[in-house]
Amino acid sequence: FARTSAKRLVFSLRLKIGKGFPFLLCANGAGKLPALQLKNNSVHLLKSKNMLTKSFLSLSIVLFLACAAFSQKVYTPEKGSAERAAILNALRVPVEKELKQKITFNVETFNVQGNWAFLSGEPLNAEGSGRPNYKNTPYQEAIDAGAFDNNFFALLKKSGGKWKVVTSAIGCTDVCYADWWKTHKAPKAVFPYTE
Repeated sequence: FARTSAKRLVFSLRLKIGKGFPFLLCANGAGKLPALQLKNNSVHLLKSKNMLTKSFLSLSIVLFLACAAFSQKVYTPEKGSAERAAILNALRVPVEKELKQKITFNVETFNVQGNWAFLSGEPLNAEGSGRPNYKNTPYQEAIDAGAFDNNFFALLKKSGGKWKVVTSAIGCTDVCYADWWKTHKAPKAVFPYTE
């Protein structure tokens, strides 16, 4: 910072984009554009000390919140925990409706970050002793054609205190969830693989 008067500060925000094109991003809490000065091919922003303090404080708060959001770790809820049960029960409803039978899950991947959860594994019959009966389901034709793996993949989001299925897939023979992070704006970290 360079001092130009007792009450004004000049500082230069200069980012190079491509071959020396100056780029300036300015904002202040009052919604007013501050005075700009072009000097020696640099853009200088003239601000009062008070405006500078408010802008710095606003930027600090935004950076703190962004860091807090991105610093959430991926974890697996413990077996028997209320969170794990809530997520599995939220997934169970649409899967049982689609397969027209009671289902249990053999979960292989169970990742949670913030309000997002990704699960994968095998759907099992109500007793947990084998695969569900896929007759009279949309999957029987794929099974008959040999284009079906007994698996499930699901992305859930917690909204209003409840877990809700964002999307799910059964019987994938490839990595059907590879672009879900992009399609549903979910954190990449919850997925075991992304494109």
